[in-house]
Amino acid sequence: EIMIGEFDFGNDEDISHGMAIADFLGMAGQNNLAIATRWDLEPNNGSTYTNTAYQLFRDYDGSDASFGSTAVNSTFNNRSDGSVWASLNNTEDELHLIILNKDVDEKLSFTINSNDPTATLAFKELYTFTDGSKNITALNSDTVTFTNKTITGEMEPLTAYHLVLNRTSVVTNVTKEKVKEAIQVYPNPVEGLLSIKNLPMGEAFNISDAKGQSVLAGTFNNRSIDASNLSSGFYFLNVDGSTIKFVVR
Repeated sequence: EIMIGEFDFGNDEDISHGMAIADFLGMAGQNNLAIATRWDLEPNNGSTYTNTAYQLFRDYDGSDASFGSTAVNSTFNNRSDGSVWASLNNTEDELHLIILNKDVDEKLSFTINSNDPTATLAFKELYTFTDGSKNITALNSDTVTFTNKTITGEMEPLTAYHLVLNRTSVVTNVTKEKVKEAIQVYPNPVEGLLSIKNLPMGEAFNISDAKGQSVLAGTFNNRSIDASNLSSGFYFLNVDGSTIKFVVR
C-alpha cells in the first residue's frame, strides 16, 4: 500500500495550487493511495483554491455529491498540459471524469474515448472552477460534445472540470447483485467518538494498532465507537470483512 506522510504544493491563494491538488486527488484514487496527510500551514483559512479543489471531488454541487468510489483506469498522452481521472459511483450508473487543463497560457482541446462495451453514456452535469474564481459553477451540456463513446471539448487555461455522465448498461440477461456500500469512518483524524457509516448494528469489530496488536474489540450497537482511550497514532478497524485505517490524535 502507498502512504504519504506529508504533502503540499505551495500557495493556497494561487490557481496552480488548486490544479495540483485536483491532479493529486485523481492520481491518489487511481493508484489506491491508502493514507496521505496534507501539510497545511494555515488551517481554516477560508476560501482558497485548495478548498475549491477538494470541493470539486467531495461537494461539487453544494449538496454533498462526490466523485465516484471505484477508480476507473485512465490514460492521457499530454501529461504536462492535461489530465483526466475517472471513477464509478457505488451503483455504477454514473461515470465521473475530472478533466484538467494545466497549461497557463493555451486552451486545451481534448478527446476522451470510452472503452467500455457494456454501457452507453449520456450527459448528466458539468461543474468547473478556473483561474480568477474560487467558486465552482455549473456549465451547460453544449460545453462538451458526444459522438458515440467519444467526448470532445475545449477548456480555458488553468481550468478544472468535473463531468458526470449517466451510465446505462447494455448487457442483457445478467443478474447484478446490489453493491454493498463501503464502510466509512469519520472524523479522521479522531479525538473522541469515531462515527461509522454503512455498518449494520450487531457487527463484531476489532481495532488493532500499527503493530497489529488488538487494542479494542466489541459489537457495533450504536453509530460510533469510543476511541478516547486510544493513544495518538495509526489504527486499523477490522469489521465485516473490511479494514479501515484511521488516525487518533
